[in-house]
Amino acid sequence: MLIFILSYKFGSDRIEALNTKGEDIMKYLKEVTIIFGITMLGEFLNYLLPFPVPSGVYGLFILLLLLCTGALHTEDVARWEKI
Repeated sequence: MLIFILSYKFGSDRIEALNTKGEDIMKYLKEVTIIFGITMLGEFLNYLLPFPVPSGVYGLFILLLLLCTGALHTEDVARWEKI
C-alpha cells in the first residue's frame, strides 16, 4: 500500500531509484558485517593463543580459509576493493 502511495506521489522511477539505493546500502552493510566478524574472530584468537602473531594476521588467515573452502565467496566482500 505504501509503495502504491509513494509511486503515485513521486513517480515510479524515483521509487525504483530509492529501492536500488537501499539494496546497495544493505550490500555494504553485509560486507562490513562479514569483515568486522572476521576481524573480531582474529582478535579472539589472538587473545586465546599464546603466539606472538598480530590479530590482523589471524583475521587474514581466517578470510583465506573461508575463501578457499568456498564458505565465503569473493562477491560477498568484493565491493571493498573499489574503495
